[in-house]
This record gives sequence, structure tokens and C-alpha cells, in this order.
Amino acid sequence: MALENVIARKLAPGFKKPVFERGAKAIFKPAMIETADKLATTATGGIPELLAKVQAAAKGFDGHVVANMPGVMAGGNHVAGLQQLYTQLADKAVATIDPQLDEQLGKLQLAALTEKAHLLPDDHPLTSYLQGVVDRTAGPDAKYPFKVHVLETDEANAFNAGGSTMVVYTGLFKTVKSEAELAGILGHEMTHGDNRHVMKKVVSQSFSATADAWHSAQHPLVQGEGFFGKAKALIQNTKTSAQLIAFKENNFEAVRNMQRGLEAEADAGGARRMAGAGYDPHGLSAWFQRMEGEEKQGSHGLNGLLSGFMNDHPTSVQRVAAVEGQIKQEGLDRTAKETGVAPYLAATQAYQPVPKTA
Repeated sequence: MALENVIARKLAPGFKKPVFERGAKAIFKPAMIETADKLATTATGGIPELLAKVQAAAKGFDGHVVANMPGVMAGGNHVAGLQQLYTQLADKAVATIDPQLDEQLGKLQLAALTEKAHLLPDDHPLTSYLQGVVDRTAGPDAKYPFKVHVLETDEANAFNAGGSTMVVYTGLFKTVKSEAELAGILGHEMTHGDNRHVMKKVVSQSFSATADAWHSAQHPLVQGEGFFGKAKALIQNTKTSAQLIAFKENNFEAVRNMQRGLEAEADAGGARRMAGAGYDPHGLSAWFQRMEGEEKQGSHGLNGLLSGFMNDHPTSVQRVAAVEGQIKQEGLDRTAKETGVAPYLAATQAYQPVPKTA
């Protein structure tokens, strides 16, 4: 869970409201709602100026959204049409946003998070170890000088907060078994940063709000005079409400599918980065396979990662298949073999799960 969810709410405060009024549990997992609400109240300091600039960039493409909506609605698959539109416009919109805003966003989020959890110092052995893995995995083509920040918390999570800011929660080490797995996760997050996925998520939410407003304007509610007129208006309004609800659900799914596409892009980038650094790329798929087991068990102890997997991420089954297919197609494991189990366990020993006694 990252700050783009908070910014999206501020950019498009009305987008999710009707869905929540209908009962958010039908669409969102409770863990997602809880985490988003927590961030909305704690991680907003210092954002207004940045927010205004991002909003201005997104609003500059509202005309493109409106111009394309008739064609999208004329198509047979509204979800696919909206997803394609948002993806194309997000690339164009983000290209107009100064990359320094990504850096500022990352620092703002980190500052907010450190108010709630202890930040290990840069010279802490664990931070130094993780920074070494980041430096090795980033590769020569990295666009940012990625810097890792470690927060002591039981939540299993790691994410790019924007720009060069990498955040790792110590709870992650309960799920990771080797340095190769860790490198894959960090490579995934660095791909998010280099490809500016945080900003793309933010502007896509703004586009979806514009599309929702356009669609609502095409379906005004009607008023009737007299008994029969009111009855007719009631029937018409029922049909209109159903159309509005259907569009909101399609619109939500389109944004979610776009975000899943960004996750798949980050998975592919993570596999390439770790293989390029000499790590066994099967480590990433091995970690996904372990997460698949957690999903089947409905684990809530890893809510920072697993709540996303079932919502705005592909499923772990899909991710394992995609990474393994990529490894075979690109030959990523021809020379990349290192797993690094021993150094990983030594560095993270204090945060490993306590073995169960008989």
C-alpha cells in the first residue's frame, strides 16, 4: 500500500463514494479499506503543493478522456476500452510531470511512515546489507540512485514510495527465505520507481473520475408529474441507477486491471534485474509460490502484501506462470544461479520467525 491511494482520494473524492455507499465489502477487502483509511489520516502532511501539480497535469488530459468516451461506450467491452484509454493517457500525462515530484512524494511518504514506526539508521547492519542488495540489483540502467529505508514493524511489506525512496518493513523477512528472493522483490519495486508507476496510478484515478462524471451527465435522473408520471419516472430512474452502478463497477475494474498491468511490468523488470545481478531468477517465482499458499489460507498476518495480491495485483498463480515463462523465453537462468541463503539469514536473523517447538 503506497501513498498514491491517498492522493487518488484527494484528486477524485467522489469516485469511490457511491461504491462505498453500496457496501465496500462487496468490492474491496476489509484490509484494503482499513489501510487506505489509516494512510488517508496520517500520510497527508506536506502534500498540497505536490498534489496541485499532479492534479493540474492530469486535468490537462480531461479533454482526451471526454473525447474518447463515446467510442469506449460504443465498444462491446467497456472495461477493456477504459483500461486501454487510461493506460495510454497515463503514459502521456506522466511524461509532463517533473520527475522531482516523484522524489518529493517518496520523501513525504517516508516522513509520514516514520511517525508510526521506528526507522533503522543508515549505518545499521541490516540497512547496510539491504542497501548492498539494492545497489547490486539496480543494474547500470537504473534511473534513480535507489536508497533503502528499513522500518521495524510486523507488517510484511516492501515498496517504492516514489523516486529513489525504497521502503522495507522488517515483517517482510518472515516470508523471504533467500537473498535471491529478496533481490527479486527489491528489483520489482525499483522497476516501479524507474517506470514511475506511482504517478501513473495517481493520474489514472483522476481520469476515471472524469469518465464517471461524463457518464453520469449522459444519464440525468427524470422527474414526473402526477401519479403516472411519478411512476414512470421511478421506473426510468431505476434503469438509470442500474446503468450508473454498472459503469462505476466497470470503471473500477478498468483501473484495477491497469494497476495489475503495472505489477506484471514490475515483476518482469524484477526478474531481469536479479538475473543480471547473478541471482537465480527462480527465487522470485519461489516467493510467489509461497505467497500462493498464504492466499489459500486467507492469512491476514501478511496483509500489507496479500491484500494487494487479491485486488490490484495479479494472483500469485498468474505471477509464477508469468515469471517462469519469462525465464524460459529470455534465458534468464543460463548464468544466474546464486541464491544467497546464508548471508540473507545471517543479516535478517533478528527478524526471522521463531521456530515452533514440539
